[in-house]
Amino acid sequence: MAGLRPAEAMEAVELVRRTQASGVTVLFIEHLMPVVRALADRVVVMDYGQVIAEGPYEAVAANPKVREAYLGRSA
Repeated sequence: MAGLRPAEAMEAVELVRRTQASGVTVLFIEHLMPVVRALADRVVVMDYGQVIAEGPYEAVAANPKVREAYLGRSA
């Protein structure tokens, strides 16, 4: 969804939701966290080709390995 304006991204989110509601499984790679939070039942995070966390959004977002890999170490 990179490159879309916020309103366009929300339209795309609704399209994916309708697709999911019809029983279709959707696999996507996304970096916009509001989109991931809105759509994903299960999140897998990779760092340098290795899975470092997987599970529901809230658990993955709070995972120290994920935070370190994507936000850097705390000072």
